[in-house]
Amino acid sequence: MGFEAITYDVDGKVVRIGLNRPKTMNAIDGAMKRELLEAVKMAAEVKDATVVLIYGHGKAFSTGVDLKDAAFNSWEHSPEGWTGHFNQMIDTARVIWKMDIPVITAVKGYCLGAGCDLALMGDLTLASDDAKFGEPEVRHGAFAPTLIVPWVVGMKKAKEFLIMGKTIGADEAKAIGMVNEVFPLAEFDQNVESWLEYICKLPKPALKVCKRAINKGYEMMGLFDAIEYNREISALLALYKSKEERESRNQFVREHGLKAFLEQRDKKFE
Repeated sequence: MGFEAITYDVDGKVVRIGLNRPKTMNAIDGAMKRELLEAVKMAAEVKDATVVLIYGHGKAFSTGVDLKDAAFNSWEHSPEGWTGHFNQMIDTARVIWKMDIPVITAVKGYCLGAGCDLALMGDLTLASDDAKFGEPEVRHGAFAPTLIVPWVVGMKKAKEFLIMGKTIGADEAKAIGMVNEVFPLAEFDQNVESWLEYICKLPKPALKVCKRAINKGYEMMGLFDAIEYNREISALLALYKSKEERESRNQFVREHGLKAFLEQRDKKFE
């Protein structure tokens, strides 16, 4: 199928999926949500593939959900409406998790909100030294869509990161276990290719068993029960604001731009 918000390419044993809205720093709009889910499903069915790469075109991996997107404001302000919004992102995470082969996420620049969740769902996450990871949703009364962070880092750091809505650099992200390796930006693409080449040399049946065995342990500890619970309470959290408050915020974003909204939101935390 033809994609607009992403790129999809099968290159030998590597499936490459690129977030392709560079003018918006790959903010996730309705089209990208739908296409990304379709792309990871397709990647899971490529028989000769040994590894999947998810990356961002341009200077950023993703700044998260696009608050200016009409689709973001189209669903009903109800538990069902908000749950439906979260479903596509959670379904994408589930496909990545269940895929037989490793998924590498390659992060340059900003990696925020739903984009951060997507990056952390990868089996391996590589970052350039200019990468910035954050879950700032709490600052405007929202929360992380999949809540994968506590499963990747320790409890104390997870709470600091999520409760305070912090944004951290690549080196700190590596220190707390969010990132496998950090490379200089000028050498980043070359090093990502080296990781892909290495994995392609490994026997696929062994990769499949290794990934499944590790992931099964986390499933037995309740990973997906926690994600499902987070989906429900995140939908309820979204309803703390009235429909009128939501529409007023969206009107501000449309009239003054996303940058102005973020500056207004974050001013009190500077």
